[in-house]
Amino acid sequence: MSKRSPKSVEEKLEVVRLLLNQEQSLTQLSKQYQVDDQTIQSWKMKYEKFGIDGLRESRTRKHLFV
Repeated sequence: MSKRSPKSVEEKLEVVRLLLNQEQSLTQLSKQYQVDDQTIQSWKMKYEKFGIDGLRESRTRKHLFV
């Protein structure tokens, strides 16, 4: 069973935008939002590939490297 993120789409988007705009480092964001570095990287990749829809939880797995 997969883990679902307790973070809302809005929170994920805020974290990704802060990272993309280089306002905070990955380490800072990880500590501030209490989310693993790899999770934030995953959100970033999903956002870059699928936009905001990539940050929404889905019952079907989206493959990032198709």
